[in-house]
Amino acid sequence: MSPRASLRKNLIRLAFENPDLRPEIIPLLKQGYDMSRKPSREQVAEIVDIPWQEWEWQALPDDIWRFFKRGVSGTILVPIKQLTPIRAREKGIANANKFMWLAYYGTMDRRKPLDLRDNQDGTFTVLDGNSTFANAQKSGWKALAGVIKE
Repeated sequence: MSPRASLRKNLIRLAFENPDLRPEIIPLLKQGYDMSRKPSREQVAEIVDIPWQEWEWQALPDDIWRFFKRGVSGTILVPIKQLTPIRAREKGIANANKFMWLAYYGTMDRRKPLDLRDNQDGTFTVLDGNSTFANAQKSGWKALAGVIKE
């Protein structure tokens, strides 16, 4: 593992274990991404109209607060390894990827945290947000924001 990857891994762990430090850590995790691809208003309109079958999947940077709404009561960060989806729909995954990509650049609303069921064994079932989970997993994210509903 490169020194940069090791540092990033340690920062993610530190942010997960110390929520009060997240405002200081998140900007450090954002560094190194190419932020020059923000679409224009015209491009956003075109992108929104692209049928899901024609959307080319985009890897999403592991920067969850650029994708999820902040301040949702009961939100926790859960390592992806502890999440189990209940479905995977190709259409939902493609559309989620498109809308998450637009949210990342601030051209679409951020997503609400996943709805989760606590399995009482350290794992959680994804009740709502399965397509978001699929995109995060495929993009190599370490954790997701969720709210325990059951």
